[in-house]
Amino acid sequence: FDLPLFFINVRGALKGIVFIDENNNGVIDKGESGISEIKLLIDENKAVTNKNGGFKFSSLVPGECELNIDISSIPVGLAPHIKLPYKFIARRGKTAEIKIPLVRTCKLKGAVFEDTNKNGKMDEEEKGIPLIRIEIISDTVGLRDTFTDNKGNYSFAGVIPGKYNVKIDTRWLPDRFIVTTDEVYSLDLSQAEEKLDINFGVVEKERPILKTYSTQSAEPSSEPEVKQ
Repeated sequence: FDLPLFFINVRGALKGIVFIDENNNGVIDKGESGISEIKLLIDENKAVTNKNGGFKFSSLVPGECELNIDISSIPVGLAPHIKLPYKFIARRGKTAEIKIPLVRTCKLKGAVFEDTNKNGKMDEEEKGIPLIRIEIISDTVGLRDTFTDNKGNYSFAGVIPGKYNVKIDTRWLPDRFIVTTDEVYSLDLSQAEEKLDINFGVVEKERPILKTYSTQSAEPSSEPEVKQ
């Protein structure tokens, strides 16, 4: 017999799991567990992961949707390793699926300093340079930047594991200053890794010594030569 019209499924759905990806491979491996109490949102629809990390949105309007995560519900030291918002198509009568890996984040710290002896190392008596722009760049995550503080220090927290270039933006250096260390450092960060000494040395270029020459030509003496 025919079902009444109101029984026909005209909505889409999304189900998934949020888990801690200990080896950063994007797959739920043996020993990796889901994580509870993570809040997710699709427009006005909300879901919270259960004790196994599972969640489901049961009634989505068909069409393009965007899944977001309430970052405040994620424990400190973890971050989602997918691009957010996550876009997908909700199809009538169908249930889409997604696995959301969380990874343990990394930390980077360093300084920009005046390398007065030009040895490429930050010695005890050498001072930091404030307000210098530092960038970290990744093909997968994109670009983040920050500025050195009044002591020349900078830091990046919540960095997703992976390959990065850490770069000093030389356009922000004082006039006539040049870099005495590498301008770019390449890193391959493992989960929860900390790099605490990514330093950039700078120094003012020596001013050239300008030599001046007299243009006055010598004139012969008007006094007669004395013969002896």
